[in-house]
This record gives sequence, C-alpha cells and structure tokens, in this order.
Amino acid sequence: MEKSSTPMEARRVLIVEDNADARQPLADLCTMWGHDVRVAPSCSEGLAVAASHQPHIAFVDIGLPDRNGYDLARLLRGAPGGQEMVIVAFTGYGAPRDRELAREAGFDLHVVKPVDISRLRRLLEFLDPAESR
Repeated sequence: MEKSSTPMEARRVLIVEDNADARQPLADLCTMWGHDVRVAPSCSEGLAVAASHQPHIAFVDIGLPDRNGYDLARLLRGAPGGQEMVIVAFTGYGAPRDRELAREAGFDLHVVKPVDISRLRRLLEFLDPAESR
C-alpha cells in the first residue's frame, strides 16, 4: 500500500460489524476524524450499504450472523467499484491461517481487534484506495 500525499483526506467508510459495542466506537472515531461513515450489522446489510454508499474503505468483521466476512469480501470485490475499495478484515481472528484466508478472500489488510487508536488513525490517514490494488 502506498501512502497518500494528502493526510486525512475525508473518505467514505463502511463498517460491517454485528457487535454494537465494537461497531459504534469505531464509527464514532471515524466520524470525529471527518469521514463519511455508514454501518451495517450483517453481510446482507453491508452489501446494500456498499451499493448505495460506494465506500473507499470497508472494515469487515469475519464473524457475522448471516454469512462470514470472507464471503462479504468476495462479494464486495465482485460488485461495481469493488476492485478499487480497500477492504480491511477487522477481526478477533488472528492466527496465521486466518490471515491467509483473509488474503485469499480479497482483503487488503488484516487487523486484529482491539486496534490501537493511533494505528487506526494512521491507517485512515495514509491508505490510498486508488493505489491499493
């Protein structure tokens, strides 16, 4: 991933996380930093939001109630604009095999929760969706 030349450019962000206690603080931080944030608690709702919101970056939990995050990453990649989107596995699953599955499913990054706030800020500041793929 290349660093963007313009730090903290506002991005359209999608957060797909079924746990409200994890979803809301992440959404609040991203909003506080000036990003346009949408949230969804499931794969199916995440797909619908992605279609209308066209996010630059999607944070996707792996353990979702209807389908898993690996499926969602594949579906997002196949949707219009999906090749340009930065898709981040934002998950409690951190074993080497989990990272491999994430890469195979089309995730750009694999971040284990809980994430350090400064790391999250750096990630949003310097990820350039246009240069991710």
